[in-house]
Amino acid sequence: FTKSIEIFRNFTDAYVERAKAYEKLNHLELAAQDYNQASQISSDNEEILYNAGRLFFEIKDYKKAIEKLDKSVTIKPNYLPSYQLLVKVHIANGNIPNAKIVSERALMKKNDADNNYVYGFTLFHLKDYAGAEKYFDIALKKDDRLIDAYYYMADLKRITGKNDDAISLCNQGLKINPNDVRFFVLRSGIYKMK
Repeated sequence: FTKSIEIFRNFTDAYVERAKAYEKLNHLELAAQDYNQASQISSDNEEILYNAGRLFFEIKDYKKAIEKLDKSVTIKPNYLPSYQLLVKVHIANGNIPNAKIVSERALMKKNDADNNYVYGFTLFHLKDYAGAEKYFDIALKKDDRLIDAYYYMADLKRITGKNDDAISLCNQGLKINPNDVRFFVLRSGIYKMK
């Protein structure tokens, strides 16, 4: 891929494929740079922009992640993965009000399990636990295998003092993924409190 890029500087596919190779080798910064370069060549490809944003998020370059994901949803307003990741980037960057705006937009675009979870996740970070619980519950009714919704609902129950409910949710999450360490850590903390 590097040789192809040396010969054809504007060969988008070579940058994308080399980025995938770098990512498999856990060279995330190099992968992000290649997706970034590919996004400059093919500036109207929402998936390339999403992957650039995803990798910038992974390496904690939130400014570039937001830039790429914003552009992705501008090009294709119904590209939900970009909205969902953009919410997480805004939360990680400490801009929860923007995360709420983006998650509301995603939910308006499609009222599915993932977008209800993402909206609940945003409300959770705003400490609106009643609202978060409502949207986590909707998400789980739409998809009872949505592991992250179980985790954050369990944590919400712990925070609000409903420890038995939290343990039950941890157990449900572990039935879906018996290797999800988050549930063991959360459940052990609740047992310690009890």
